[in-house]
Amino acid sequence: MDDDFMATPKSVDLFAELVLKNVRKKRLNIIPKEYGLDEIGHLDFFREKNKTEIWHIPLDYIEE
Repeated sequence: MDDDFMATPKSVDLFAELVLKNVRKKRLNIIPKEYGLDEIGHLDFFREKNKTEIWHIPLDYIEE
């Protein structure tokens, strides 16, 4: 999430580079405003209040 104070885009990239060395990767940077949300933060992605707006994102990716 673009507004995640713990897993910032930079830290996610660094984690992927250092830990997930032999894995095919694709990082999605989810910007809350693009989905009509004021914020998502670190854990709100998983809250039911956001299921209509953003839960489809990983499902769409898996189905590709």
